[in-house]
Amino acid sequence: MTARIAPLLLGMLLGAGGCSNNADPTPIDPAKARILPAADARTLLHEAVEIISTRAMGRQRVDWARAEAELAADLPPGSAPRAAHGAIVRAVARLDDGHARFIPPPEVPATPAPAAAPTRVDHTDAPARRIPDAPEGAMLEGRIACIVIPGCPHADANRLRPWARSLSEQVRTLSGHDPVGWIIDLRLNGGGNLWPMLLGLRGILPDGVCLSSLDDSSVVNRFGVSARSGAWIDWGSGPETQLDWAADPPPEPVVPGRDSIAVLLGPWTMSSGEALAIALRSGGARTFGEPTAGLTTVTNTFRLSDGSTLILPVARMGDAHGRPVAGRLMPDQPEPFGDWPTRDDSAARAAAAWLKSRAGRRGVSD
Repeated sequence: MTARIAPLLLGMLLGAGGCSNNADPTPIDPAKARILPAADARTLLHEAVEIISTRAMGRQRVDWARAEAELAADLPPGSAPRAAHGAIVRAVARLDDGHARFIPPPEVPATPAPAAAPTRVDHTDAPARRIPDAPEGAMLEGRIACIVIPGCPHADANRLRPWARSLSEQVRTLSGHDPVGWIIDLRLNGGGNLWPMLLGLRGILPDGVCLSSLDDSSVVNRFGVSARSGAWIDWGSGPETQLDWAADPPPEPVVPGRDSIAVLLGPWTMSSGEALAIALRSGGARTFGEPTAGLTTVTNTFRLSDGSTLILPVARMGDAHGRPVAGRLMPDQPEPFGDWPTRDDSAARAAAAWLKSRAGRRGVSD
């Protein structure tokens, strides 16, 4: 993995759109680093608002001079910088983006963010409601291959490659059963590191560009996967590898037909889980289920002078053709699936029925 890691794409399933603090590979913006800490709370608030108002996507919707004046009014003159943390949380909230977040210095307790909508179900009290640690595959009735892909919480290549390999091996094993179609279940994918997801699905994703990110007017960069470069990003001067197999590539799985992939979505599909759905849809997959969480922005990280951190949306996701995505992904075929996704709920059955109908048109029997 190269030293320059793309600012992409986090949001572990820790509530409504939370990001994983310990799995964040996004770079710190050196232009915003300061040697001397802010002298007081109002200075730190100004520092944060300056970054938010000039760098964050969605900044144009807010009068930041007025916002800063309102927030600073609650800070006594000369108060310690840490007194500004609550005001900065409220400033970030004005972006109205689930990816935007403030992280205090490690020694300072986190200031609670504004209350978010509760998740649809508390899965902690039901043993059957388990988010897997790694991809899990199975053959379903009618020779349908199904892979549940959770989020990947890791950042280090020594942990990313085994995770990607486990996904690739699921694809290869299921390919050996000659499936008539594939279900890629992303309903428990709360985000994390996108690169092992792309690399592990190289047997299913088409080689080349599979998604992009855009600013307000144009494509900023493109993302893809290939045999030569692994999972890569193109900043404008050609692909730069972000994750590859190093010296130990696994056997290549059989690539299925592009018209034989169904993707399951739901409200817990977040962030890089949504990016993976965009990549698969760009490759011709059809989507089923419920709307996703809508964390379809790309984040970057900015360090404040007291050691705290802003994670801000700086671009929006787009498909392989550079068409932007805004908010939640709406499935091609809406199918409510109840309180918890299973391999035999209504969305999974609808996806399997579609795959079987496609196989029938191709003259493939089960």
